[in-house]
Amino acid sequence: MMNNHIPAFLSLRYFLSVFACISALLLTACSEQHKPVQSTELRRTTSSQIENPPTYKTMQNSEITQHTFKVLKNNPDDYGEESYQIKTTEGNLSIYSLNLNAQQGKQLASVKAGECLTLYSQSDNFIPIEDYISVMELGEIKIHPCK
Repeated sequence: MMNNHIPAFLSLRYFLSVFACISALLLTACSEQHKPVQSTELRRTTSSQIENPPTYKTMQNSEITQHTFKVLKNNPDDYGEESYQIKTTEGNLSIYSLNLNAQQGKQLASVKAGECLTLYSQSDNFIPIEDYISVMELGEIKIHPCK
């Protein structure tokens, strides 16, 4: 009599166990991607406690770029999750907030329309691209009346 044996790769039990393992792995991987995001203020505080960005005094030996912007609008409601958004006469400043310390954050939030904002950076050249000026590494910030 012939043995009615189905090979392992075709059996329903084998298929279901492989399917269950793959599903469990996918669910685990997907759940890692959907963890809740910290609030912007918490991230700003945490990042500023870990590392302080370079200041003008510590960057003096390398090339420093500075640029002055006249502020048209600065509303904290316009800020993104990871950046400060400030409208200037030269375009919209988008300043990456995770590299800022608490003092720099307060300075940027306190700038009023009509004031001038001078920014120093070691790596950014302050060139607008499609009306946005991206600032990734900010050094010193100076707020002053416009001349």
